[in-house]
Amino acid sequence: MQRLILASALFVAMSSALADKPYDFNGLTLGTPLANIQDQRRWDCVESKSHKGQATCFLDREHKESIGGVAMDTVSLQFHERRLSAISAFSSEQDFEKVLDALKARYGNPRQESATSAICLDTKSSDHEAIWSNGASSIKAKKCNRHMFRSMVEVSRAKAKF
Repeated sequence: MQRLILASALFVAMSSALADKPYDFNGLTLGTPLANIQDQRRWDCVESKSHKGQATCFLDREHKESIGGVAMDTVSLQFHERRLSAISAFSSEQDFEKVLDALKARYGNPRQESATSAICLDTKSSDHEAIWSNGASSIKAKKCNRHMFRSMVEVSRAKAKF
């Protein structure tokens, strides 16, 4: 009986550990060292002069990343203490539903999903946001990004439970 209880507890602990692995973006995993990205010639990286260990890398023009067959216009990587801490990818507002469907197919239904009364400037449709969170990281997909007039997908370390 004790072995069965111990085995059950071990299974639950292992399941929790697996569930809390950080999300990735096309093989890029949060926590990856900056040096590993700099070794890949497809990223242009700029290290902060004022904040040691912080850097931003952009996918160069010769390479493309996609989500659900939708090519991302821009992909940027943020590093803190020389470790990958956030990934941002941007695409057109018109392709948001395809990107959202691909994220749902891979990660299941989001923990939080909402449409707002805000109107996207490009498509003149309602804004839409979806958030996945697993304890170790989160994914936020947003149809309207006011700064770039593009849809955005961001993978980052979990800051708080949703």
